[in-house]
Amino acid sequence: MFPRLVVFSLLLSTILSAQPQWQQAEALSALNSAKDDFAPCWDAMHHRLSFSSVRSGRSRLYEFDSTQNKDVELNLFPQLPRCQYAFLSLSSVGDAVCTMFRSAERQRIPNLAACQYTNGLWSTPTSILSLQDDHYVGQASISPSGQTLVFSSDRQGGEGGTDLWICSRNGSVWGVPMNLGESINSPGDEITPFLQSDDTLYFASNGSGGRGGFDVFICVYVAGEWQPPLTPATITTVEIWRDDAWQEITLRPSPYGGYVLPGGTYRFTGTVGGGTVPAAVNEAFRRLAEYMAAKPGAPGTTRERVTAGSVTVDKSRSASWAASAMSNSGAGDLLRPYRRAS
Repeated sequence: MFPRLVVFSLLLSTILSAQPQWQQAEALSALNSAKDDFAPCWDAMHHRLSFSSVRSGRSRLYEFDSTQNKDVELNLFPQLPRCQYAFLSLSSVGDAVCTMFRSAERQRIPNLAACQYTNGLWSTPTSILSLQDDHYVGQASISPSGQTLVFSSDRQGGEGGTDLWICSRNGSVWGVPMNLGESINSPGDEITPFLQSDDTLYFASNGSGGRGGFDVFICVYVAGEWQPPLTPATITTVEIWRDDAWQEITLRPSPYGGYVLPGGTYRFTGTVGGGTVPAAVNEAFRRLAEYMAAKPGAPGTTRERVTAGSVTVDKSRSASWAASAMSNSGAGDLLRPYRRAS
């Protein structure tokens, strides 16, 4: 089975929740070949999709020509006709970073090279000397601003396997790389980083407690630190209140993403992420609980129903009061880094 390029479209589900739902992946038949096609990259400057492929026998870069509905060799670097390169990453300000093979003492090894786009042409890519190493260094992602670079490497000083490393640029010089540490890296392998911005990072890992093999994770940079990655919630059971008891049911998928919820009261049980709950999340829960407990009566209640006989209290708080409680208790500020990663 060869790797295939797939494209996902993001829909906002309003049926079950406001969480983003990914549609089913579709193979791009116009781009794929019988060889390995991988590492797609969107070129925002030229509005085109670039990707790597070994269809010619060498690892090269290709672009998709939407006007002809076919792929053509990108040939970014005609001055290097025999060089192999892959994993292109582009900033929004005319920077490119890719993985190229460098001659070491005993063999050719992947390292990183960079170039700039000026006057309609790409300069000759040159090795990033501060990142050069006799170990594997590749799969880099440069942020849209061009100021941050994250890459995968099995260089010394890691947590195990291939780790993610990060460095910043000062002028035209990339600084000394730093390991992202055990909060991000695992004893397994971390690969294919993607910097959506200078403070939002996607990556794949086979050692961070996913569902099996390599799973996709997201983490954000807050208060000078990269926060531990969180995986999306996994719903384990869905119950509906019926005949004075909770009854487990199976929801019907919606064609628009999410699930169809008929009228009724529902209870969902699930898990979010794995491992130890971050201290900030525990503290946010404590502050919110104390804030709500300190309010007399039923603050924020918009409806209260009492049934004679067996007393049944039905209370509902307004969304605006809940938002105020999150803000006034300070819980919202503590949870802000995790909102985008949940």
